[in-house]
Amino acid sequence: MVQNHMTMPAFITRRSRIAVLLIAITSADFDVAAFSNPVSGARAATLERSTSPESYLDNKSDDNKIQSRRKALGTMSVAVLVGLLSKPASASAYDKTFPVELDTIGADMRSPREKVLAKKAIPKRSIFDNNGTLDLGFGAFLWGSALWFLSGSRSNPIATPVANVLYDPEEEQWLKDRNEGLFGELPAPFLILLGVLFFLFGCAVHVAIISLADGSVNISLQLAGVLLISAGALEIGRIASGEKKQTREDSDRDNILEEEFKEFAKKRLVLGGNVHRNEVTQAFRRFHAKYRQADSEDYPLTDLEIERLLRYWNERNARAQRSSAGFYNGISINQDADIFVQR
Repeated sequence: MVQNHMTMPAFITRRSRIAVLLIAITSADFDVAAFSNPVSGARAATLERSTSPESYLDNKSDDNKIQSRRKALGTMSVAVLVGLLSKPASASAYDKTFPVELDTIGADMRSPREKVLAKKAIPKRSIFDNNGTLDLGFGAFLWGSALWFLSGSRSNPIATPVANVLYDPEEEQWLKDRNEGLFGELPAPFLILLGVLFFLFGCAVHVAIISLADGSVNISLQLAGVLLISAGALEIGRIASGEKKQTREDSDRDNILEEEFKEFAKKRLVLGGNVHRNEVTQAFRRFHAKYRQADSEDYPLTDLEIERLLRYWNERNARAQRSSAGFYNGISINQDADIFVQR
């Protein structure tokens, strides 16, 4: 006879198997105890043969013992079964509770996604709300001023094209001078127009910087302030170094000085030898009596201007070597010329 062996279900765990095994052993013990005990096995025959009170009491005592043993084993089996089938609580090596103070101190421990969501949840102050108009105007003024000085102030590259659109070059001398590469004084209405244009430029840059700075107005104002200081220093440097465009009067004066120095060089300077720049300056002042005083009210002329005329003439004519000490090797002053001769 072939016995069918039933397989255990997959969901029965190791603890379940042990519990089933204990129950089977306990049940087997009950049956074995019932049939293997010599006293309980012969109890019925003894009762049939013996009717004395003493033998009846002995048999009843043996039956009570067996019942008590079965109850004890059953209780123990139930306890073992409950202990094996119940899920033990997992041990924790650390306390998972935190004080309330860590909610604010540990804000940086949030995940990147939580930080982004928290940052988006903060309401942003618009430049058009409450004091936003003041911030917009102040920022546009700072950026516009910085762009004004950075582009050369009144000599900025957009002034002349805009002036040619609004004015007639044949009727405006200042515009005619500007078209010739000279500096011309701008009229007050045109200066106001340029101020409005650069204010609008500054407003556009201010709004763009705020957008790039994720809505931070302070960053735009700080950048504008730093740029304004740098542009102002650059403008002062242009004025000090003479890089600003000349006016019509300055251009005419320079042309006159060049002609006068050519006349001086033709009669007092000769090729060969060497000469110091201070000697040339003194000789030029003696040659042109109106320039004898550097601080003259009618004909002011500094030594630096005479040295610049000498350097410009040398580059075009003599090409003498100039040392760092101020000596020119290749030209000299004609000592034979009579400087007192009436010209």
